[in-house]
Amino acid sequence: MNDLAYEPDDIDVRIAELLMAIPDEAEPFEHPKVQQALHVLRTHLNMDVAFMSQFKHGRRTYRVVDSSPQYSAVQAGHSDPVEESWCLHVVEGRLPRLLRDARPYVRAKAVPPTALQIGTHLSTPVVLRNGKVYGTLCCFSADVKADVSPKELGRLRLTAQLLADELRLNV
Repeated sequence: MNDLAYEPDDIDVRIAELLMAIPDEAEPFEHPKVQQALHVLRTHLNMDVAFMSQFKHGRRTYRVVDSSPQYSAVQAGHSDPVEESWCLHVVEGRLPRLLRDARPYVRAKAVPPTALQIGTHLSTPVVLRNGKVYGTLCCFSADVKADVSPKELGRLRLTAQLLADELRLNV
């Protein structure tokens, strides 16, 4: 029995194979297999953007980004104040990890303001072996994806765990 809320399938295996094939000496955020893994995740979940962020010195930095061609607003290397991010709100428990419809949160001003249109949002912390939060792995879509389920969140969690474990991330 695994600790997931679902049984992994071929997509999970493909993502794991991509991430486990990265040589120890490789710079993880420049290695094309990390980008490929996020692309597989994003397209399988039918989202517009998938990214891995890092929290450091009060900033959230997009380390790896995969987005659909029409959604170029999120770029690797860009950073902003972490307190103004949905990512930190998820890590601190102020927002759920799975928002099928984020619009009511936006209307109620329960999330930090963003210029991005977000309909569905999934986020999970990337937790290092020492227990420290490195950042988050997130996917979102401009449209609401009513069929997104906890299974997709489990897939995101598994990918975040693989990123933290296999890439031996350090803060």
